[in-house]
Amino acid sequence: MIPLRKYLDGLNKSIAHYDKLFKTDDYSIVFYISATREHKDFVKGAITCSKQKIVEFFIFIPYKEFDIFTEQMNYILDCIGQGIIFVFKKYKTDPAGIEEIMNKMKALIASDPEKYQKWAKVE
Repeated sequence: MIPLRKYLDGLNKSIAHYDKLFKTDDYSIVFYISATREHKDFVKGAITCSKQKIVEFFIFIPYKEFDIFTEQMNYILDCIGQGIIFVFKKYKTDPAGIEEIMNKMKALIASDPEKYQKWAKVE
């Protein structure tokens, strides 16, 4: 998730609605990701934390088991990408670059699955 976060941050996306609300484009958009067996909305939110200038969304990935790690990650990245694109479209923000980032992440994982299968400390 660390490389994914860096790539997404590199897009420098903001949502006009929250630019206006916070009176700045200096705020954080946070996506929480969870797998669920329950029937839930695919994306929930936004939760707005005005003091901290944070907007939170929750992406619920329908639980599915995989035998192959790269297939699992492709499924997860597809769901995350769809969730982020859904949010951007909902707020009339251009989602350009999201699919390319997800494809880049899939290629990274496919090139060295064992590296990405290990837990890493957050820097």
